[in-house]
Amino acid sequence: MNDGSGWIWDEYRGTKGVVFSSYLNSWVYLHMRVYAPNPPDYAYNSYWGKYVLATAHYDQYPLETWSGYSEYAEKDLASIASNKGYATFQDWAYFYNTEPYRVEGNHIWLNNGYATAIYVP
Repeated sequence: MNDGSGWIWDEYRGTKGVVFSSYLNSWVYLHMRVYAPNPPDYAYNSYWGKYVLATAHYDQYPLETWSGYSEYAEKDLASIASNKGYATFQDWAYFYNTEPYRVEGNHIWLNNGYATAIYVP
C-alpha cells in the first residue's frame, strides 16, 4: 500500500468466518484482510488521521473451490460492523477499481469501485 508517503507492507492474512450470504442464498466464508504496517497497526496521513485499509471477499464453504464476490462480502461486513454499533458509511468513496461480474478460473469478480468506511474509535 502507498498513500504517498512510501510503500508499506502487512503480512497479516486476515480473519475468516462462516456467514450466510443472502446474496448467494448459501453459507460462505467471509474473509477480511486488513492492511496496516506493524507496528503500530495503522497508517496515518494528515487528511484521514489514523486508518487501515481492508478488503473482503467470500470463499466457498466448506471446500473453498472458488473465491470472490467482493461487493457482496463488503456489504455483509458493513452490516456486521453496523450491528455491532460501529458507524458505517457504505459507498463512502470511489477508488476507481470497478470490476464487473465475471468468472476467471476459480475467482469471481464483482466490485462497484466504491469503498465502505467503518469508524472504529
